[in-house]
Amino acid sequence: MEARRSPQLDWIVDRTNMLEARALLADRRSVASAALRAKLATVHVDEVNDCGEPLIVAVVRHVVDESDRVKFLKLLLREGADVNAQDRRDQRTALMYICIDDLLSAGRVLLEAENLNLQIQDRNGNTAIMHAAMRGRDELMNLMIAKLSRTWSSVLQLKNCMGNTAEDLAIRNHHHRCARMVQGQRLHMVACLNRQLDMLGRIGCRQWRAFTTVYKCAEKWKPRSRRKSADYEEKGGRSSGSKRKQSF
Repeated sequence: MEARRSPQLDWIVDRTNMLEARALLADRRSVASAALRAKLATVHVDEVNDCGEPLIVAVVRHVVDESDRVKFLKLLLREGADVNAQDRRDQRTALMYICIDDLLSAGRVLLEAENLNLQIQDRNGNTAIMHAAMRGRDELMNLMIAKLSRTWSSVLQLKNCMGNTAEDLAIRNHHHRCARMVQGQRLHMVACLNRQLDMLGRIGCRQWRAFTTVYKCAEKWKPRSRRKSADYEEKGGRSSGSKRKQSF
């Protein structure tokens, strides 16, 4: 006898099917009845169920099959779902539940979102990295640390309601590999900051804003021919011009 699905799972399947149908109609420009289009228009990608869970959080919590979970998450992100949406009860995001249940495939999908915020804290002050640290989710921690290494963030310095950082939680729960990854990223950020301060003393304050802008966007910056600043062209141009005049 086939087991009955939970009401939460029925709600998830119904909403994702409607979102998928709406996307297909938009892509193929198919002819559909006005009643169908009106029904599909009522579905919101960030809709919340009776338990106070946004659709993206409900997918992570209630969809058991891994392939369906990944498929639904990709659909929601493609339709513009808020990857940082929190549930009403514990103020947790989908990524936090992924770290709690060690859902690696779903974690890879969410960590590809550009607007993912790793600094969000739940009701107890824990971030997604803290949940991964206290449970020893090495692979998820490695992915999140790799994402942090491309940006500037103070998430590793955040403390929960008990005053513990992610590194503290990893050490307390004897997950030393997670602790080493967090410590390595923290030391890397300190080294980068020291390097910037050293460069500040070398290049002066006038070029500091341009330097930091390029430094923070290093992953998107492509090598190109170096352009001389206006101040350099004024000084250098005059000096080079004077040298040419003297040579003649």
